[in-house]
Amino acid sequence: MTLSVLDALVVSEETTGVQLPCRSNDPELFFAESPADVELAKALCRTCPVRSESTRRSSRAP
Repeated sequence: MTLSVLDALVVSEETTGVQLPCRSNDPELFFAESPADVELAKALCRTCPVRSESTRRSSRAP
């Protein structure tokens, strides 16, 4: 079994049981070529609790 960076971040009080945009939408959306699909993927990422958790953790890093 392979763990991704997302798997490590997903296990937190904030994200447990939350539908993650990258896991609940078509994965191809995040490799889109059309500008509209790229913007949709960005919008989904902005609402992701894992992204905010990752940002919070990186700001504490030495």
